[in-house]
Amino acid sequence: MALAVDQPRMQRSAQRIGQSAPPERHLELIAGATKRRLSYFAGIVVALFVTVSSVIGFQAYIAQQQLKIDQLSSEIRLARSYHDQLPTARRIARTRRIARTGSFARDGAGTRITIR
Repeated sequence: MALAVDQPRMQRSAQRIGQSAPPERHLELIAGATKRRLSYFAGIVVALFVTVSSVIGFQAYIAQQQLKIDQLSSEIRLARSYHDQLPTARRIARTRRIARTGSFARDGAGTRITIR
């Protein structure tokens, strides 16, 4: 609560010059903030805090899910790369296996000649 003095400044200073004791003051109460107003303000502050915290938490969850998606995407890309290279690797392995057994040979031009 706040207090207000009901006496103008000029009169106070003029009265003090002749008196040794301070003048009698007329104090009156000024209406302060009510309990209802304070609880309303506190409710708004708490609601804003909860809202902002929820938004921050939701964004962190979205970022976490995005990291999982990126990791899965890179694993899929790597698996596709291995899958695309697999037929070539199988052909090379088969060629080496056949070359070791001697079932085919190559001529000077690089064409394959089957030996029977």
